Formats: sequence, C-alpha cells, structure tokens
Amino acid sequence: MKTIALFWLLLLCTAPLAAQTEYYTETKTFVEDGYVYQCDIRANIVRLYNKDCKNVYAKEEEIVPETKAQTSPDGPTLKLKEPFPIVKEERRFYEAGIVNAAFSEEEKERVKGENLYITIHVNSQTGHIDEVIFAFWTLEPYMTIPIRVFREIEVNLKEKIRYQPSSYGKRLNFIDLMWVQQIE
Repeated sequence: MKTIALFWLLLLCTAPLAAQTEYYTETKTFVEDGYVYQCDIRANIVRLYNKDCKNVYAKEEEIVPETKAQTSPDGPTLKLKEPFPIVKEERRFYEAGIVNAAFSEEEKERVKGENLYITIHVNSQTGHIDEVIFAFWTLEPYMTIPIRVFREIEVNLKEKIRYQPSSYGKRLNFIDLMWVQQIE
C-alpha cells in the first residue's frame, strides 16, 4: 500500500515538470486546417504570420503615393510642422481584449509578464485589417503556444476591428500599426 501511495505522490509531483512543446524552433511553414502560417526566426526573434501576408518585411513601403515620400517607424519623412494622425481613433482596448480572449487560462499563466509584439497592416481606404504579424523572443514561453491561438487572434482582429483612416492616413498606400501586449 505504501508503494502505491508513493507512486501516486511521485506522479503528482512530476506532472508539472512535463516539458512544454516548443513549436517555433526553426524557420518553417505550418500547414493547418484551411490556413498556412510562416514562422521565421532571425536574430532570436520569432516572426509568425499568415503565408498570404505581402508586407511582412516592408517589401512595399508605406508611402504617400502622389509624392512618393516614404514613412519610417519614427513617422513620416515628409517635412511636416506637426505629425498627422493616420487613424482617427485607436482601439487598443478592444484589440487587447481580443488577444487576451484567445489564450486559455493555462496559456495565460505560462506567458504572464512576457511581451507579444503585434503588427497590423490596415487598408488605408477601407480601414479593414489586411495583415497581422506576431513577434516574440525565442526564449519566451510564447514558443509553447499553438498556432491555432495566433490564427484565432488574426481572424478575430480582422472580423471585429475597423479603423477610420484620417485624411492623411487615406493618402498612404497602407497603414502600419504596432503595439506590445502582455497577456492578462
């Protein structure tokens, strides 16, 4: 009887030590149920995105088409007296809620306190989100989050979030927005 009790005690103590699967250990393509995601690893950063994304590595510059003036991560390179907003209202509260809701309670506990970088490309004419790109460090627990969670976030952001581009934003060929989120 003591042997059986000891066995169960050891089993219960070792269960939390079970290794988590790390999905994003190398650059590869994930072919899932009706969608394809690309995982790129460069300089210890995982970049995860739908294979349909066109502007992941700034192949197309965010420019003002009529002047061909490029923008940069620090804002437009146009000579402006003050920066123009590119969307009339940011919806970070709603976006954060969509991202948080995609994670299970166990996954939330695992990634607590770690940064998830999310970039979205917004159609400058319609305000629809065209592309969603995720990034995180290779040493973070996001490596253990299955691709379906990121897919759920992408689909829900595209379905539920719409932006209203400002008059300046409508002059760009796309709007590039990014935020850093910690899952709550």
